Amino acid sequence: SMKTILFVYHASNIGGGTYCLLNILKEIDRSKYLPKVLLCTDGDLVKEIKCLGIEVYFMPSMILVPYNKPLWNPRVLRNYMRIKNAFSDFERILCEIDPDAVYMNTMMLAPYLEVAKKKGYKTAIHLREHWPLNEHVRQLSKLQKIISNYADQIVAINGYSASMVPNREATIIYDWVDMSNRYEYRPLDKILGEDT
Repeated sequence: SMKTILFVYHASNIGGGTYCLLNILKEIDRSKYLPKVLLCTDGDLVKEIKCLGIEVYFMPSMILVPYNKPLWNPRVLRNYMRIKNAFSDFERILCEIDPDAVYMNTMMLAPYLEVAKKKGYKTAIHLREHWPLNEHVRQLSKLQKIISNYADQIVAINGYSASMVPNREATIIYDWVDMSNRYEYRPLDKILGEDT
């Protein structure tokens, strides 16, 4: 039977992580999987996803883990508290969608894995960050523990990202960019303004 996968990401602009997510959504076998997407806000990405006939949901309270930041910063502490507060919104959305699996498109959404796992869903996380292993180690250690305990599957964009969760195996899948719909013919003589 068809399995529903909820893809979760914070960004709605077109960029590296969103290109990768968009390409996964384009290539996923729609005879086996029903993809749905949860984003923080509306943006250019939403139009592209809707063109694929995929439902998009929004969670404005979605907050990321501060990336490689010191804990003493008041904004950082506030963001950690806001993540916990967003758990109830995420749980409500999970109950509404009731997916078979939840896929986090960035390491910085790792805390939400715990909510999904405790609700009984399969979980996956895509590590695309390069958090230095010797910087802000307390925050990184907490993320590593969450991912180890609550991710059924870990995907990383390269060997370094995979090494950030040392006690778990990660599948390395290098990001790719599909430029097929964005190609524009631009001969060198047109760019340089001379016969090349």
